[in-house]
Amino acid sequence: MRVGLLHPKGDLDLSLPLPHAWEEVEHDLGLGTVLEAMAEGDAYLLEVVRKVLAQGLALDPAAIPHRFRKAISS
Repeated sequence: MRVGLLHPKGDLDLSLPLPHAWEEVEHDLGLGTVLEAMAEGDAYLLEVVRKVLAQGLALDPAAIPHRFRKAISS
């Protein structure tokens, strides 16, 4: 199912590399523990949550109003 919740033009691109210095950001914010808890031992889910957080809105600022519309319509 492709519901387009994150990006108006398509799905999350898992082939993109993590941003420069992402490992340091993840470590400094203590995100490793949070991401691992979210994934519950599932390596694929860990990759997905890491990519969602790392990519954020930097790739498509138009995603902000898109996500807002999706949130209020549900």
